[in-house]
Amino acid sequence: MAKMISKKKGRSVPSSAQHKKGKRVAKGKTDSKATSKRSSTKGARSVSTDDGETHAPTFAHFPHALALLKGESLVAVNPAFLRLFGLKSEERVIGTPILQFVKDASRKFLALTLKRLSDDTSYPRRFELTFEREDGKRIYGDVTIQVRGTRDRKSTILTIMDIHERSLWRDRAEKSEQLFRNVVDSMADALIITDLRGNVLDVNVEFERITGYTRSDALQSSIPYPWLDEEDLRSSIHWLDRLRGKNELRDFDMVWCTKSGKRVAVSLNTTLLQSADGNPRVMINIARDITDRQRSREALASELKKTAILFDLSRSLGETLDLDEIGRVTFNQVAKVIRVDEFSLELYDENDRCLTQVFAVDSSSGVHRETIPRRERISISSVQAIQRAVELRKPVMRRSRAADGGGERGGPSRASNSLCVPMFSRDRIIGVLFSVAGDGMAYERSQVSLIESIANVAAIALEKGRLHREIVTKSQEIEARNRELDDFSYVVSHDLREPVVSAEGFARILSQELGDRIGPHEREYVRSMLDSCQHMKELIDDLLQLTRVSRTSDVKKPLVLTNVVQQILDELKFSIRQRNVAIKVQEDLPQVMGVEAHLKIVFRNLLSNAIKFCDKPNPVIEIGATTDDDSVRVRVSDNGMGIPEEHHEQVFVIFQRLHSAEKYQGTGAGLAIVRKIVEAHGGKIWLKSELGTGTTFFFTLPKH
Repeated sequence: MAKMISKKKGRSVPSSAQHKKGKRVAKGKTDSKATSKRSSTKGARSVSTDDGETHAPTFAHFPHALALLKGESLVAVNPAFLRLFGLKSEERVIGTPILQFVKDASRKFLALTLKRLSDDTSYPRRFELTFEREDGKRIYGDVTIQVRGTRDRKSTILTIMDIHERSLWRDRAEKSEQLFRNVVDSMADALIITDLRGNVLDVNVEFERITGYTRSDALQSSIPYPWLDEEDLRSSIHWLDRLRGKNELRDFDMVWCTKSGKRVAVSLNTTLLQSADGNPRVMINIARDITDRQRSREALASELKKTAILFDLSRSLGETLDLDEIGRVTFNQVAKVIRVDEFSLELYDENDRCLTQVFAVDSSSGVHRETIPRRERISISSVQAIQRAVELRKPVMRRSRAADGGGERGGPSRASNSLCVPMFSRDRIIGVLFSVAGDGMAYERSQVSLIESIANVAAIALEKGRLHREIVTKSQEIEARNRELDDFSYVVSHDLREPVVSAEGFARILSQELGDRIGPHEREYVRSMLDSCQHMKELIDDLLQLTRVSRTSDVKKPLVLTNVVQQILDELKFSIRQRNVAIKVQEDLPQVMGVEAHLKIVFRNLLSNAIKFCDKPNPVIEIGATTDDDSVRVRVSDNGMGIPEEHHEQVFVIFQRLHSAEKYQGTGAGLAIVRKIVEAHGGKIWLKSELGTGTTFFFTLPKH
């Protein structure tokens, strides 16, 4: 029986040629009580087809449901049929149509099949149908049709094999497949499943979305895939070669080309799936669209580049006030961002709307060559691009074949693409950065934004450089005028001395010649004349000394302050003893760089004043010094009468006196000379004093 079922695919009634073998098998089985009983009850009836053959034993004991039809009506069924459909006896179904056990679409299909069979047209011989048992439960059957007899005496045998379990497994498989498909298609990443040769077996919806290739397109693809960028093809093959020695590879950044030609950055992860025996079967490729990440990475790299450029620019510009160097540094940073064939920095004057070129470079020959800045000032109306940038207060790009400066003064000698960027300092346009690139060069928005930042950083330095240049110019003018005044003072002082000496001489001669012949009034006049001449000589001497300090070219040399101070103390020994002044000098005063004769004048004036203006019974003068990084700070203190705070600056003005000449001798030029000497040494002098508590003078000198 097993052999016959295998030959007929397990679903047909055995033929007459095999009847005897089937009969012997059936006989052997009837020895059992169960089989004997079933044969006596339901299998004893003879079942004959229209070809005249009788198959009672085989029909009764066939393991699958059998139904003998005449047209659509049931003529006979076997016990297996009754069990399958939950029927108790065949009498209830004989004569009824088979279609009553068939559901929905299966009913229409079977009715059509039986009709085609009766019409002797082609019909399917094997198919699956959905049946319904008497209790309403659905069953699934694998149906085979066999036809016996001639056209007039034709009968049909249906073999129905219960495939309920198989159907359940199939449903589960279909659901599992659908679940897998849903999971795959819901992935946020593109999935490509290939065999070991690279032939595509499956892709998901995300792959279709990213590449524009349909699943059908992909299933027909193999290496080289149409979505692979040519530049990445060799890397992709190397990637697959590396996979042979590993189970997975991760994070391979590459570029895919979509069906429309668009380039998409993806990151690929590949896993090699193995069968139960450990042999590799398929490759799972998961690709993530990293376009946004790539943009973020590029944006970050751009910001880092921008930050680095601006940092270098700020650091370099912070070290110089020279306009040429400012222009040079700015140009170098601009050239890192865009191509520059011509470049210039222009200072802008808002009052007369004119430009002054401070730096220019010509790189059209391929070599950066600084050119001499344009000497004349020009109106912004002569350069249309600059005028528009100033008026709009934002960068202006011009693209034209005609040279921007061909007919415009101050513009580049040749230009196809120019960029004008206004330079702001405290919300005020103080200059313009002007750049020109060759044919075909276009400026990207990110580049223009960076150039704008460079221009604003450079604007601060440019403003400081401009102010520094003005200060230097003014200082030079003041210095020149001071030299003229010093020269004038020296000449005047020198020329005045001779008439004063002559007047003094004539007054003395007059006094000696007249002797007792002049009265007391006339004698007082002569004495006043002599005192005035003496005072005038002292003023002239002080003025000459002041001008000599300005005109001196003496070289500074290392000096030990202790020695300088001691020499002055020796000169003033009589005054110190006369006024009973206590002198305290710090031990080991530091060395300084200076002109010895001038420093003696400083200490002579300061110590003389301290002795002169001391009103205490026990006057004390202290001399000390401290050392800084590159200078020595000297102090001279006394406990004298002090100086009111409102006169602290006045004491350094030449010929300014705080006391009458009758009470304290002097011209009022001493501290002015001291200040001049200290400043000539690169130092400064100041004082701290309160009325009645004494005074301390501080001044700095360069350290040796």
